[in-house]
Amino acid sequence: MDLFRPNDSFIQNCQLNLLENTDITRLLLVGFIGTSVAVISILCNFLLLYVFSTSRRLRRQNYANPVVLALFDIIVSASYILLFSVNVIAYHFRIGILITIWTVYVKYIYVIKHICESICNFLLVVASIERLFANCPQGTQKSILVFMVRKKVSVFISLLITATIIKGTLFFETSIAHLVNCPLMERYIPIQNSIVDDFSAYRFWGRKSITVIIPFIMLIYCNVRIVSQLKIRRREEYEQSIKKRSLRGSVTSASIRKHYNDKKGVRVATRTLVLVVGCYLFSNSLSTIVNFWEYSNLKTVEINYYSFLILSDVALLLTIFGCALRLFIYCASDGRIRKATGRAFFRWRYKALPMEVQQNQLDRWSIVVVSNSLRSNLTNMNGMFASQDWLCGRSKRAKDELAFLLQNRRKILVDMTFRLSIDPKSHHNDEHETAEDWLTDIQEEDTHYERNSSQFRSLQAHI
Repeated sequence: MDLFRPNDSFIQNCQLNLLENTDITRLLLVGFIGTSVAVISILCNFLLLYVFSTSRRLRRQNYANPVVLALFDIIVSASYILLFSVNVIAYHFRIGILITIWTVYVKYIYVIKHICESICNFLLVVASIERLFANCPQGTQKSILVFMVRKKVSVFISLLITATIIKGTLFFETSIAHLVNCPLMERYIPIQNSIVDDFSAYRFWGRKSITVIIPFIMLIYCNVRIVSQLKIRRREEYEQSIKKRSLRGSVTSASIRKHYNDKKGVRVATRTLVLVVGCYLFSNSLSTIVNFWEYSNLKTVEINYYSFLILSDVALLLTIFGCALRLFIYCASDGRIRKATGRAFFRWRYKALPMEVQQNQLDRWSIVVVSNSLRSNLTNMNGMFASQDWLCGRSKRAKDELAFLLQNRRKILVDMTFRLSIDPKSHHNDEHETAEDWLTDIQEEDTHYERNSSQFRSLQAHI
């Protein structure tokens, strides 16, 4: 955005041609595709925020980094719409009032976008370092990990301060130029202040090194170390298991299949490495190339200004595309996040159904099962209590109660289902959760519901 200086003849002679350069190609690329990807990114990251903030299982894990990352991804995606989509749409359709409003807030949104992008890069590095330390056998690295987890708020504050110091000065380095010789709709453009011309190269490479190059190298290093450590650990466990089985003489094809299944963690970590690093590379490589072209040879940029705009639009679109892919990366890499996201969709559908539709579904899928169970109990009780004369009175009362439940199964089943669906006391072991549990565990994020103890006869009187 801050490409030109106040004394550049290129802008003083009105050669930007903002109206002509916002043609149908840029309208499709930025106005439609870019806006659609940004909206999808906002929705996906809002879903991540909802899943992480409402799931007790995920809150018990160390998932603070994805929550904060999703929050800043939302800000980055919204900033893209306000900065670039609004600009292209306003100039393409000649909306003067929208251009005037854009020039008022452009400096603030521009700085906020850069700060949030830097924080996102830092958060990815912090998350990779924590994963690396969690897989290291040394006690020192474990101690550092415990310190980082306990001081999570301090880590976030330090990242925010660092990003603000590095990118916050952009607010004072940019301004809006008023070109009186240009047409009315092309008079206001963002420029770089002339007071920072002597340090432009240092600012560019310093910021790029701290916010892009160094985080990318650290991200590759941490993920490669994680994969190598997982391979070493799996190999040691496999050798120990083979040694134990050889003593018992039970080395079979089943143990080989188990070894293949044990390598699933390595494959998951490798897939995470490819997705995260590839997404990060996609999001920043072209942007770095465009910025290098901008600061190395400005004359060629002026000659090929339209091509420069197209490349810049593609680079920005890739950045927003990387933000939109976070949800899919998490779901593809972590089974717990995938199950929690599935429960969130199932819960929204479950709450959206009318009461009578819910009851019909319960009748359709559950009444038959409960009815058969009640009939089976009622039939078996005749033989069970026939040989026990001293339980004669209790047997008759129990059979009457079961018969009552069978006759009023619809009302009782619906009441019990909705009461049990909000029971907060469901404690499961996360490590032994099966793939079929996620549909039945829709009640874990609901609010607490205080249930009064009720007797069977009070329920009978109520019905």
